[in-house]
Amino acid sequence: PYTTSDVGGFGGFPVSNGKQFTRWLQMEAFSSLVRSHGNTTVGANTERVVHPNGFGEPYTSINRHYLNWRESLIPYIYTHAREAFETGMPIVRALPLVWPNDKNVHDLGSQFLLGPSILVAPVLTGTNNEPATRRDIYLPEGSWVDLHDGKFYPGGQWLRNFNTPLEKMPLFARKGAIIPKAPISGSVTNPLWSKSRIFEIYPSEEKSQYELYDDDGKSNDYKKESANSATTLIQVERKDHIVQVTVGASKGAYTGMPAERSYGLELRMEETPKDFSANGQTISIEHSDETDAASLKPGTARWSKKQRKLSVLLPAVDVRQQQVYSISY
Repeated sequence: PYTTSDVGGFGGFPVSNGKQFTRWLQMEAFSSLVRSHGNTTVGANTERVVHPNGFGEPYTSINRHYLNWRESLIPYIYTHAREAFETGMPIVRALPLVWPNDKNVHDLGSQFLLGPSILVAPVLTGTNNEPATRRDIYLPEGSWVDLHDGKFYPGGQWLRNFNTPLEKMPLFARKGAIIPKAPISGSVTNPLWSKSRIFEIYPSEEKSQYELYDDDGKSNDYKKESANSATTLIQVERKDHIVQVTVGASKGAYTGMPAERSYGLELRMEETPKDFSANGQTISIEHSDETDAASLKPGTARWSKKQRKLSVLLPAVDVRQQQVYSISY
């Protein structure tokens, strides 16, 4: 279930410029594995650039952004690695696997899903020196949200000549998706990484749920009958102008499991939220376009009209206790 390629190329003729390298790395950042390496010496007086910072700016900053984005998605990717282990369903999914009756995707090899919820449309055309800055994108049935700007799109349509500047690889989330994330900490061994989870939520008209998977991340104990692992069920329901998010009590246990976690929410909404409450306690909503939940102080809620995004960070709570959050609009 794991697929990747060596960003920059392992052997043969090397990538010659930062634009091509950056487009390649963007795609692999949203695959099941990402690695940038290769033979650094190709021939006489020729060296291969294999590091994300090898071509300087602006490429270094763009590459850092996508690698940080990928790091934040490790809880999501890890959950679907467990799914692949149990069922064989791959982490990276060809669109016909999910929409077998949609003829538009039968030969569409330039798009794929990461897990069940993130549609990836890498920029693969253009020349070596000038990758394309526009491409056609097909959105299957359902509703979709642009992960860059929060714009909503109905499914079952082509987005022709879609703008894709170098810093933007098209990414969309299915409406109804719940995507677990972690704060950027530089390493999954950093205690900060395991002590917080952020749920990126795209409420739909139908009730949705997601079961987050955790284990010690080191051993093979997850293979045992009495699995050394834990799950947390997240449910989202929209009713009577209220979106309710329920983070269930964690079930199971594993070595090093945190007793407490701070939860964050990032909701993309077409409606403007009016009130937010955590277990019945109201938290006032600030208005600002700075909406990264991990950067907020605990007990803060912030709405960005530009991004259609509500971000909230809550104080640490017992992972064995259910948490209920409500957003009225």
